[in-house]
Amino acid sequence: MADIRLIATDLDGTIIGHIADFSLLPQFREKINDLRRRYNGVWAICTGRSLHSYKRIFTPLIRMGIAPDYVIVKHAYIYERTRFGWYIPHVIWNFQIRLLIMSEEVNLRE
Repeated sequence: MADIRLIATDLDGTIIGHIADFSLLPQFREKINDLRRRYNGVWAICTGRSLHSYKRIFTPLIRMGIAPDYVIVKHAYIYERTRFGWYIPHVIWNFQIRLLIMSEEVNLRE
């Protein structure tokens, strides 16, 4: 069986629902942490939110021990969560993505 290297989930409507029901979060925490340990993989949350919005919404879950290794915000920009809880941008990737988006915006205006 191949190793699972990456577990990627959405945020809104997947981990955080429309109703603040936290009853399944302890089970989710155990399952996601078990998969990470068992396969030595990482977990990334992909969201259309900004990093600031993600942090505001996700802070209670981090306090419950549910903390992803990576957060991909605005569907493109990658941040790694350190063991201290800080978010460090993947500078080269994020810079290249920003240049690509700016280039596309210029092309659309022409």
